Amino acid sequence: TADGVLITGRPPRDYVARLNERREPYVLVCCSLAHFPGDAIGPENVESSYGVVEYLATLGHRRIAYLGGEPNNADARERYLGYRWAIDDLGLDNDESLALMSFFDTAHGASGLHELYDRSGGFTAIYSASDFLAMGVYEQARDLGVSIPDDLTVVGFYNNSLAETLHPRLTTMGLDRERIGRLGVKRLAEIVDVPQAPTVIRVPAKLIKRHSCSAVSG
Repeated sequence: TADGVLITGRPPRDYVARLNERREPYVLVCCSLAHFPGDAIGPENVESSYGVVEYLATLGHRRIAYLGGEPNNADARERYLGYRWAIDDLGLDNDESLALMSFFDTAHGASGLHELYDRSGGFTAIYSASDFLAMGVYEQARDLGVSIPDDLTVVGFYNNSLAETLHPRLTTMGLDRERIGRLGVKRLAEIVDVPQAPTVIRVPAKLIKRHSCSAVSG
């Protein structure tokens, strides 16, 4: 048997619960599992989301839409919290109809953009809290005849391998996945060697500026 387990992606909750019951060392790496007392390493979502909105505000955007993941996803809740915090703190257009929680996938990015235009419209930028959502936004924008970034500025989150292949290339919050992996291995070795109280490590994301953002004219 293994001395400890590094867990990524979306593991079954009952699997992690069994590890807890057996007191087997594990570290959750970029997992969105809330309510588990184990060690975890992942992005600093709240401040990173604040940074996205702050950047868009410097470009002159005041009416900024938001597309996020499912409400029971810890990352989704934290990224939405950062968005709301920035909207309030920076005095931007505080319209709750501009925010939509769905799922972190391309299909909901496309349907989400369509719904946001139906619900409110008038926004000049959209923060898609995952690159997969942003990819769906691109697809729907193309179908609607909306030009990125001339008509709509788009920012994603994660900097997955496809972000740089989109046209225009996607501005996104990037994660230092190598650093996160090293921290995960280091923490697992520590708790295998000496059992300790669980800890959560947050790694700041970095804004990677590409070509999907433009300043508001006029």
